Amino acid sequence: MKKNLVVLVVVVLAFCFKTNAQESIKNFKGTWEYECNEAPYGYNSGKIVVEQKKDRPVVKVIYEDGGENTAESIKVKNGVLYFNINVEDSFVKVQLQKDGTKIKGKAINGYGEELRITAVQKK
Repeated sequence: MKKNLVVLVVVVLAFCFKTNAQESIKNFKGTWEYECNEAPYGYNSGKIVVEQKKDRPVVKVIYEDGGENTAESIKVKNGVLYFNINVEDSFVKVQLQKDGTKIKGKAINGYGEELRITAVQKK
């Protein structure tokens, strides 16, 4: 009986953690039109697309010229969306926080420079 109870508790906790992770990414789901004025031309505006596919989050950054990058190491912690993208063979760390109908955050390039990002959800 004790063994069954322990298994039940583990299953319930696993489900709760999985549900919380999915709920967190749902806060960011959609297409966001971003601006990063400090980024080089061509990378300074575009779209960030956040989706949930087969129980895992997918983030794509689409630039004005149509080029795109798929994010890696996607996670949401304490209401902040974290991911990395590879831009011209350099990893850029991105941190975004939802603020109503906008998201704000920063990208940290390979030189350690912080670039401010703002985005609004596309309707």
